[in-house]
This record gives sequence, C-alpha cells and structure tokens, in this order.
Amino acid sequence: MTDNPFRRAEPTFLEHWSEGMTALAPAAVSAVLTLREARALGSVQSVWGQWFGPPDRQGLASLRAKLAQLFRSKPSGGAIRLGSRSPKDADLALSQGLFADRTECAFQLLTDGSKRLAWDLREAIAHNHRPSLYLRTWIPHAAWEEIRLFFFNRSCTGGSAPVYASIPDDYPVHALARRVSEFARRLGRTLSLPHCIAEVLAPHAGDEVFLLDINPFHPSTDAALYAWTLERLRHGHFGGLLKYRSGNRVRAIPLADREARSYSGG
Repeated sequence: MTDNPFRRAEPTFLEHWSEGMTALAPAAVSAVLTLREARALGSVQSVWGQWFGPPDRQGLASLRAKLAQLFRSKPSGGAIRLGSRSPKDADLALSQGLFADRTECAFQLLTDGSKRLAWDLREAIAHNHRPSLYLRTWIPHAAWEEIRLFFFNRSCTGGSAPVYASIPDDYPVHALARRVSEFARRLGRTLSLPHCIAEVLAPHAGDEVFLLDINPFHPSTDAALYAWTLERLRHGHFGGLLKYRSGNRVRAIPLADREARSYSGG
C-alpha cells in the first residue's frame, strides 16, 4: 500500500466504485469538475483558501452552473459532497446537517469551513485528479445507525457503531446484527477493493441498509470502538464482532445469533 495519503484514498472515491457498490448506496446525481473549477471552489474556502490563489469568477460561475444542473436533475435536493468525502466538518454542516435543497445552500455547505474538503481539493489538484460533486438522497437517521464494517479479502471480519453514540437499551441489536451481516455478504461480492472499511447506514425504520462510504484499510482510518493492532492490520482479525455502546458500557455481539456481552478488549 502506498504511503501517499491521496493515492491510498483515491480508489475509495465514489467515482471509482463498481456498479454493484453504487447500486447499494442512496441514489445520487453527479458532476465532474474541471481542475479550474476545483481551484475556484478552493479559493473561496473560509479555511485554507489561500492555498488556491485569488477567486476566479469564471471558474466559480461554471461551478455554480454544474451545481444548478444537479438540482435540476434532483429537485428534491439531498446531501452534497465530493466523491472523496463529505464536508461534514463545515460549520453549517455541524449545525444543520448536509442536506441542501437549492444551489446556494449547497454552495454554502461546500465553502463553510470544511478542512476535509479544502485538503481534498488541494490534493486532487496536485495529483491532476478531477474531483466529482455528488448530490445524494438524504435519509434522516440517528448517529448510532451508522456502522463501520471491516473487510479483509472481501469478507466482513467485524463491525462497530460510532464511539460517540449509544444504541437505545430497548433496540433489538440481534436483528441489527443480522441485517448488517446480510448486507455485508452482498457488499463483499461487489467490492472493488479486497481490503477496506465500509460505512453503512442501517435506519431503525425499515429493513434496508445503505452503503455510504468506503475508507482505506489503514490506521489512518478511525477504527471506531476498536483499536488498530498489527494483527488486525496484517490479517484483518476483528473477531466477527459487532461492537456498540449501550449507556456507558461497550458491548459486543457476533454477527450471528448469540447473546450480547460486555466487552473490555481493544
């Protein structure tokens, strides 16, 4: 695996997903930016905008036209993001979420202080990669409904709910484990990368699971309720467990039918 962070992450970008992976994700429309449009978007970032030089009016006008076309194709709106990552660290996203229902709202989300987006734009330009914008169907959900799945040789070897969110005590975690496990088998058959960490959404209302993101199988990717070890990095050993927080305790249940138990391991 390359030591270059951009090249390591590039195969996980939405624009490089297989058709099967895309079919498992929320519906989206997309537009490929020119490097000039990417630089123009970078120049009006509220953080690190100095990386990209002075604002380019023509480049910004062209960018806005592509955003407007996305909303003509998807008038109900959706979550706005790059193919690499979402600007979820933007000030507006932190206060209101990533949903945009018009061009101007999307433009504000894309320029409102996201260090993730600014870094991705700079690296895309440096590597001569034309980034893509995506407007994706927004699915309302709670934070704990996002699950990280660890894939090694296209087999799911474990999963984790977020560190910061607790699953309600009365939620049927066994049913969640079954649903996520079944989805993982489908996803494993269509993954474009043998080793990766998938971010999936399992809304409590309904039986569907959606693919949100793919991340490199690398210590630079947050392992949620797990800790990276050489054994996990080299062999993908996550014990086949789904780990989650319940109240102030971390619990684990196999991705199969067994009793949940308290978990004190890494």
